Amino acid sequence: MNEVILLVSQYIMITLINLFVFLFFKKVYGCKYNKKWIYISGYFITLTILIGVNKLGNPYFNAVYTFTSNWIICMIFFESNIKKIWFHNLLLWSICIFCDMITTLMWSIIGDYTFNNILSNNSFMTTSNFCYVLLIFVSLRLYSNLYQKLNVESIKIKTALFIFFMTFFEVFTVMSYSSQITDRDNGIKMIIIVFGFLFIHLFLVYTLNQVSESYKYKYENNLMQKQNKIQLENFREISRKYEESRKTIHDIKKHLNTLKSLEYADKDRAEEYGSIIEQKVDSLFYEFPCSNQLLSIIMSQKILICRNENIKVSTKIEDIPFDFIEDFDITAIFANLWDNSIEACREYDNNRFIDIVIGKVNGFYVISFENGFNGTISKSGDVLQSTKHNHDGVGLTIIKSSVMKYGGFFSASADENVFKSEIMIPINE
Repeated sequence: MNEVILLVSQYIMITLINLFVFLFFKKVYGCKYNKKWIYISGYFITLTILIGVNKLGNPYFNAVYTFTSNWIICMIFFESNIKKIWFHNLLLWSICIFCDMITTLMWSIIGDYTFNNILSNNSFMTTSNFCYVLLIFVSLRLYSNLYQKLNVESIKIKTALFIFFMTFFEVFTVMSYSSQITDRDNGIKMIIIVFGFLFIHLFLVYTLNQVSESYKYKYENNLMQKQNKIQLENFREISRKYEESRKTIHDIKKHLNTLKSLEYADKDRAEEYGSIIEQKVDSLFYEFPCSNQLLSIIMSQKILICRNENIKVSTKIEDIPFDFIEDFDITAIFANLWDNSIEACREYDNNRFIDIVIGKVNGFYVISFENGFNGTISKSGDVLQSTKHNHDGVGLTIIKSSVMKYGGFFSASADENVFKSEIMIPINE
């Protein structure tokens, strides 16, 4: 009878844990498909395989399968990628292993039992299964709340490898030494070790969260500096325009009288003089008028800089308001794209140009900047980095993070002496 109860408890445990995992992935990653039958089918397929693996009775194989299957489930059914899920799935897997050990080893403290005695006692294992389900449920709820605050995409490869191997070492240590428990003292020591490892993971999550906040502060501070710079330049530009307008308005009557006299004396010269007056009046306004005032300021200032530095600017731009993008991100995206292009042209004398295309293509807002550069690029893997001295390439990172907030994509590529930055943001009517 006890064996039947144990078997039922194992099936209930596996069924619920598999359900918790699917719900956890749904909450933190989001579903890839809209059809429920796909997830129902996937759930029962993975549940069947998990039951089969569990019946083999090999804890090491069971642990490895659990680790790999979680990755496969995420990649197939949920909006995730390897860079996004590796850390969270690794911690989730280690938490499951440690919770399993805690609920099993607690009997060694309560009744001074050896590990083998616990595993062979159906009553102990039945109770442990239900305790394990409860502990995992609580752990996943807590972790899913923390997940939203933790950004691990900025973690370097060395840190990632350290976390990966450290987690596997901890799990191997716990599973190996648990089988050698012979009395209550050993059980207490093992429980302390498990809680120690859990504390290390919690501290690691806290530390990475602080690092993420530090990076976030760094990027926001950089953006604030850029915005302040743009506002200062805008103030200076407005002051200059104001002085020019005062002079033009002061002389406008004289110009009109001269133009009226020329119309009678020399019509061709009158037309020429009229076009000069028109250009003078146009120069009082922004070089790039558009629906978004902040974008108009940024574009006008950068075009003026290029004109003063003999950088040829070509624009093919639809008047898109971009009202769904916050001013903070408008600055982050366009000011950094301009600054990167202008800086590259300053270091390249042969072909100083910037070509800009902004428009709607196949359900996306497309923003494209092409510029000449000296052909020297720096890469870290597939990621382009800054070649400027003592510069960490924060501009490209800021652009990417700002674009991702609106579900968009950012790519940068180089072909001989042409550098191209392209942004695609889905249109949500």
